[in-house]
Amino acid sequence: MRRRKWYVLAATLVVGTTLVVAGFAATAGSSQGLTKVTLQSKWVVQSQFAGYYAAVANGYYEDEGLDVTILEGAVEIVPQQVVASGGAEFGIAWVPKVLASREADADLVNIAQVFQRSGTLEVSFVDTGIESVEDFRGRKIGTWGYDILARRFFPPTTTADVMGYCQPIWVSDYTYRRLFERVQAVDGLNVVIPPEMLDLTWERVQIDAQGNATFLDPVKLHRPPMADPTPVELESPSGTEVVEGQLYRYDHLDGGVILWPRSSAAFSAAKIQLAGQLITAIK
Repeated sequence: MRRRKWYVLAATLVVGTTLVVAGFAATAGSSQGLTKVTLQSKWVVQSQFAGYYAAVANGYYEDEGLDVTILEGAVEIVPQQVVASGGAEFGIAWVPKVLASREADADLVNIAQVFQRSGTLEVSFVDTGIESVEDFRGRKIGTWGYDILARRFFPPTTTADVMGYCQPIWVSDYTYRRLFERVQAVDGLNVVIPPEMLDLTWERVQIDAQGNATFLDPVKLHRPPMADPTPVELESPSGTEVVEGQLYRYDHLDGGVILWPRSSAAFSAAKIQLAGQLITAIK
């Protein structure tokens, strides 16, 4: 069997953001004869991805013979997993995260660095004498935090946090992974995922701070999401079925995104209990 080659197209930010692409069989488009490809973004639609959307809107991809669909990212979406599992041909991710995926035997390749130089920088006061990275030794590095609700900054000299812009209850996926690896090393913990839970397609519903629920496009994940187990009631003409979903709560706002395994049975609505409120999403 011919081995599929998965590539990664990277946009360098600080340590490098990577755009991942999969060695794919070209799928001819409609009458235009374009090749259909999918790009998995690493976060929600915002200015840092403006170039990709502008290229779609202005027909730049079509000029190169491509019919590009951009999948919006979310807190529960790992672009490397989406690409490796066949849910997209391209993905955007941080270079270190792609390297970690490669260490886990994901066949991903970095094909491009979108930024020619770092999109961020470190600053210091002149009187500190810091002029290069070598001068960081023995110093403290802080990041200004920002409260999106209060709309104010918090200086690193007086405020400590897990991440510079997040509340203490929130832990980044990188930090969580390292903590989990430490638990494995100390306790000899071994997590085994049943084969039938790998490479599944998951339904998704996004719930905003006002309790409004919206269906997002389904996503294919190599590993199952592991968040807060939450029951989901699926309504269909034949009755109601309760399935277990995985709820990713927002750290700054009420709401979140819930996923559950896609099934062949058709349903018209999904109901979720969140903070004592019954929320209904219409398919």
